[in-house]
Amino acid sequence: MTTTDNPTPHARLLIVDDEAAQLRALCDTLEMEGYFTTGFTSARAALAVVGVQQFDLVLTDLTMPEMNGIEFLQAVREVDANIVSIVMTGHGTIDTAVAAMKAGALDYILKPFTLRMMLPVLDRALTIRSLRSENVQLRRAEETIRRLNANLERCVEERTTQLIEANRELEAFSHSVSHDLRAPLRALDGFSKILMEEYSDQLDERGRGYVGRVGDAVERMRNLIEDLMRLSHVTGVELNRRDMDLSAIIGTIVEDLKTQEPARSVDVSIEPGVHCRGDTQLMRIALENIVGNAWKFTRNEARAQIEFGVRRGSGPGLTYFIRDNGAGFKEEYAANLFAPFRRLHTAAEFPGTGIGLSIVQRVIRRHGGRVWAEGSVGNGAVIYFTLDGHRPEQRLMERPNTESLGATDASH
Repeated sequence: MTTTDNPTPHARLLIVDDEAAQLRALCDTLEMEGYFTTGFTSARAALAVVGVQQFDLVLTDLTMPEMNGIEFLQAVREVDANIVSIVMTGHGTIDTAVAAMKAGALDYILKPFTLRMMLPVLDRALTIRSLRSENVQLRRAEETIRRLNANLERCVEERTTQLIEANRELEAFSHSVSHDLRAPLRALDGFSKILMEEYSDQLDERGRGYVGRVGDAVERMRNLIEDLMRLSHVTGVELNRRDMDLSAIIGTIVEDLKTQEPARSVDVSIEPGVHCRGDTQLMRIALENIVGNAWKFTRNEARAQIEFGVRRGSGPGLTYFIRDNGAGFKEEYAANLFAPFRRLHTAAEFPGTGIGLSIVQRVIRRHGGRVWAEGSVGNGAVIYFTLDGHRPEQRLMERPNTESLGATDASH
């Protein structure tokens, strides 16, 4: 055996030839061309290292005493099916060389050798070796991807089933809790009213105050239950997308608020003709919460202002916004606005359950969009939201972007 090492080998060659002088000459010549060569005069000895060492290419003589070249190549392929082999033969044994190629050899080289004849054969063989290796890696990668996709699909199916079941259980739980809580609340409300109506003359001012607090607590609990039911409804209902006029919906919401508080004077500016595609019922719930918040948090302003409009960016979609000049909030608490039961103001300042904007966030997310808030204390707040790839249509009527809402002043 002879082994030589080049610091920067092109490839690792296993050379088998029972003629020691010819083997040495071949190894020395290929070393000078930058190959790393391992040579054997014994086919059986060479076969013993195939499974131990890694080779890129095998060159073997055809006619050898203990094992001929064809037998050697067949044995090598059982160890490494992807190895590339070349047979070396004289002119008189070309038929045998062809037989060797049928047995798995890639090519053959005629003796006596010349570099001009040999190097192109080696280069071609190594290129094929590289391509085979890449194909093997590609097949393995494809198999890995198929396996991962199958696992992913199974996991998604399992998680979807679990999520559907969890939603069903949550919906059933919500209805059960709602039903079970409403009955005792009605009893508390009824008995507190009876106390006030039939026994108020027997209660002092402090006692009547206590009964009043019970009534207020019942009302807060009733509102909380209703909001929780809305939150559950928003999560479970199936979307029914259609074209809707957001400007008109907000107009009716403002009219309802004006009817509830006719003494208030609020300047409302609504950009006309703003349309989108979405679930009308869910979007109305979201807008009622956003506009309702703006209406509530501007009640202490001498001149309350609410504005609805859109921002047109470079992308295909629109960013909708509702701005007010009310109490506002600290900017670092912006993310907390959409968490359930997170309130930035006390109930004494501004009543509420802290669920409204959570409902808004779920509605917008179900439409594939996002919602966020900006504001500062004493300078109002802005709620922005986008919708998904169902591109909204912007229909602008031929009139100024200010709309009068009955008794409510509208000014930009």
